[in-house]
Amino acid sequence: MAEDDTSTTTRADDNIAPIDADADADTNTDEPATRFILLPAEIRLFIYDFVFASTRLTFGKRVMDNTNTAHAARIKRPRSNSLALLRVCRLIYRETRDLWLNLVLFNFEDPRTLLDKLTPLSAATVSKIRRLRVWAESLWFQTDLQPEEGGIEALIQNLEQGGGTEARAVLSYSLAAILKLVPALRLDVLTVFCSSDDRTAWQTLTALVKKGNGWRQLNFVTPNSAPLMWALIHQREEPDEEGDRYRIGLPITWEEHLYRRDGGEKSGASVTIYRRTTPDTTTTTADATTTTPSILCPEARQLFNEDDILELLVVVKRGRNANIAEPETLSAVDLDDIRAWSQGMDWTEIRERALSMSESDDAGEWDVDDDVDVEEDSYEDVEEFEWPRLRGWGSAILVDI
Repeated sequence: MAEDDTSTTTRADDNIAPIDADADADTNTDEPATRFILLPAEIRLFIYDFVFASTRLTFGKRVMDNTNTAHAARIKRPRSNSLALLRVCRLIYRETRDLWLNLVLFNFEDPRTLLDKLTPLSAATVSKIRRLRVWAESLWFQTDLQPEEGGIEALIQNLEQGGGTEARAVLSYSLAAILKLVPALRLDVLTVFCSSDDRTAWQTLTALVKKGNGWRQLNFVTPNSAPLMWALIHQREEPDEEGDRYRIGLPITWEEHLYRRDGGEKSGASVTIYRRTTPDTTTTTADATTTTPSILCPEARQLFNEDDILELLVVVKRGRNANIAEPETLSAVDLDDIRAWSQGMDWTEIRERALSMSESDDAGEWDVDDDVDVEEDSYEDVEEFEWPRLRGWGSAILVDI
């Protein structure tokens, strides 16, 4: 399937940035003859690139320390002047109104906020975004469904609670499925931070490799090497969708999945694993030793240990000619496709009926409007990040449908 035409010009949108939709109407008609405007267009564009590439727009809510309830969660918002350059004058606005979407880093503290901000936008606008970061969390959906033929029947029956003709099911969707609700994404780089337990982190990454779309490069960051340890310990062979045997647990299976999707070893698809040599929690840049999945084997487990506090970075690159667009054809029994299961509802419809919950019984309610700190984003480098202090925590949204 060919990718959508994204050449349509669109304005900046209030949903994703602190800028008025009618910015043209608010600027002066007399353009100031400043030295900047008198610069050659090539130099102005170079300056625009530098400014916007150094800009981060952060949105969302994240638990930072569940060992201290006084500082459990925080809400982040962008700097108030993040896109001030767009407001200078008409000329600069015309030259940058599409450019900034390609360059700024969209940084979401949770997947729900990502959906809240991006799903109301037009496909033409979303498709211009090139850099996006998000913290990986799952969404949990609770539903009343009539048992039907196919794969969903077995799931519902297994999760049946009580008698009667209806079944109560609780379904969980990882980040790969969540991003299917934003099918217009055409990212150059998607960066995912995952501080979940080792098994969940492994499953999240594997799902992104096998079925994730909308990105050409995935940077998957974990606070330690535990996901690889889990994979090496639990390696085994299981049949895939085509009935072939594959090795679950070994990172080499990531490359195998990519080759199947993108056209073999000569496609340019690759998976590279980086590990830091020294502890560092301020940037995603890998100052690390490197190994590749093709040489990682059970004997390599001595490279990692349970007390490892060195961050792990897995870089996944799609093939040169890979079609990264989300397929429009849905399978009614594909349990990994959130759009098929949600019976055609978009995120706005789902969100109206959403109830928040935590996977942990004693972690507290995610949506309680108590004294949550609201912070303006502060950074020197757009790639900076901070790991939370979590103890037995996982967050989710419970949607009753």
